[in-house]
Amino acid sequence: MSKNVRLEKDLYPPMCKWLQEYLEDNYRGCEIIVEDTSQVCLDSVLEHYGVINEYPEVVGIGMQIDVLGIVKEKQKVSLFFIEAKKTPLNTHDLGQILVYSRICNPEKAFLFSSAGTGSLEKLIRQREDLTFYSQDKRLKMIQIAKWDVARNMPDVISMIPKIVSVSYTHLRAHETK
Repeated sequence: MSKNVRLEKDLYPPMCKWLQEYLEDNYRGCEIIVEDTSQVCLDSVLEHYGVINEYPEVVGIGMQIDVLGIVKEKQKVSLFFIEAKKTPLNTHDLGQILVYSRICNPEKAFLFSSAGTGSLEKLIRQREDLTFYSQDKRLKMIQIAKWDVARNMPDVISMIPKIVSVSYTHLRAHETK
């Protein structure tokens, strides 16, 4: 039987750690901020870090992202979202992060569940377009996966759609722990 957490908030610290490492691997030389923002509104966090002007559309909406990553490059700020669940994923979970992603257009958005992809997996395999949230310069899709509680990382085999870029060193670091 697979392990699961007692409370959803128990997923946030390992997801913060994973996202921090993922961003450090992929955005070398940039300022990286990762934190559990599940209890605060996104506009407050962006205001705190001085980047609210980049995302004026979030002011007053009351969005709460479970885990937020901010990457500050020279002239660019990018957001990274993780929504965490401890129950099998469903369309409601996808809808939540899909709306957040369409509003903010993060660089990447992840939907992870320690209980697996649930009924959402069959739907997404048939209708991958339901994960699209931006087609500006390039296609952006929500990445959905089971969160491996034992390894404290997404189960890459369960990832849908299968386009996530995970650096080789990042995967190797987790395999040796």
